[in-house]
Amino acid sequence: MPVLQDLFGTAALPIDVLAIIAVFPFIVWGTDELRRWAVRRHAAPPPAT
Repeated sequence: MPVLQDLFGTAALPIDVLAIIAVFPFIVWGTDELRRWAVRRHAAPPPAT
């Protein structure tokens, strides 16, 4: 909001910076999914009953 930008002395981020920032959640999500897959793959099988 321009009023708050003037009040706090800030500026809007350029679109190229916003595009870079927008990619990070997908990188974190993808990395976490790969980690979960690796943990499931290498987990010991459940004991037989």
